[in-house]
Amino acid sequence: MWGISYISDAGEKATIKILECGALEAIVDLLASPHSNIVLPAVRALGNFVTGEDTETQTVIESGVLTHLQGLLDHEDPAIRKESCWTLSNICAGTTNQVSLIIETGIFDKFVSLANEDIYEIQREAGWCISNTTALKHPEIIKVVVEKQGLQAMCSILKQKVDVKTAVVLLEGIKNILEVGKEHFLDNNGENQFTVIVEE
Repeated sequence: MWGISYISDAGEKATIKILECGALEAIVDLLASPHSNIVLPAVRALGNFVTGEDTETQTVIESGVLTHLQGLLDHEDPAIRKESCWTLSNICAGTTNQVSLIIETGIFDKFVSLANEDIYEIQREAGWCISNTTALKHPEIIKVVVEKQGLQAMCSILKQKVDVKTAVVLLEGIKNILEVGKEHFLDNNGENQFTVIVEE
């Protein structure tokens, strides 16, 4: 499995070839393995698949991968939780329908839980996931992100000693939310409803 994982690291052309040869279903099936040394490279390969075009990401989603990845977010091995978040973060940067699936399946709620409760390495990855869901600045998605306490979770991570790259990503997510709030979610006084959450 590590062989396919390493090949998928070579870029989009390599991942397309792997998908075209019909290996996707077998790789997804490996996510149910009880052995971490099999699950980890499978998750990594899938993460590489969803870094490409939205059509490739959709192909991976239609394989039923989300159910498996959702379960792996509770895996006892932190390396697998981290890789699963990384893979999902790429899906979170996809189309409106793809991001909506992340929310509808309950995976987003798990991101918030991990961001608040897990070790820092997992909190950081979960924070990236949450931030990526705001990238499209879709008002309804932003509304749900805030309702599910995604904004608070990103602010909470920033209160720790985070690396610069993560700080930039989280601040970008917060900025996206505030911009949408300013345009679509004003209170009776004409103030941005989301600003209060950040100030807390």
